[in-house]
Amino acid sequence: MDITAQKQGYPVLADLAQLQIPYPQAVVETTDRIVRDEPQLVKSYLKGLIAGIHYGVTNPERTKAILDKYVNIKNPEFLAATYQDYVHITDPKAYPNMEGIRFALEEVAKRLPAAKGKKPEEFVNLRFLQELEREGFLKELYGK
Repeated sequence: MDITAQKQGYPVLADLAQLQIPYPQAVVETTDRIVRDEPQLVKSYLKGLIAGIHYGVTNPERTKAILDKYVNIKNPEFLAATYQDYVHITDPKAYPNMEGIRFALEEVAKRLPAAKGKKPEEFVNLRFLQELEREGFLKELYGK
């Protein structure tokens, strides 16, 4: 949500996060070679990413201070709204939004014919997230 525009009197026409329109928000990309040759690197990266998301979700005041420091968001109202948007749209387990990826592929296919008919599963590898879940890493963080 754009607080600055609202303060200037502009109405919110649509809040995509509130409408819950699926779209890939945070995407981690790598190559097949890295997945094949460096699986522990991929898994360790994802552990760090998920631990960072967990920290952000469970430590709102400290996270806002970090946002203020590194993204330079000085306005407390804007900082709070930015944090709320982050919490609302971020999957705490870092799973990709497959429906959102499908929508994105449909959009890309309008400009790039080779994308037409492609499925999210052709681009997404859940192996490492599923391994972390089976190994109990996510339960350690979230207790679920």
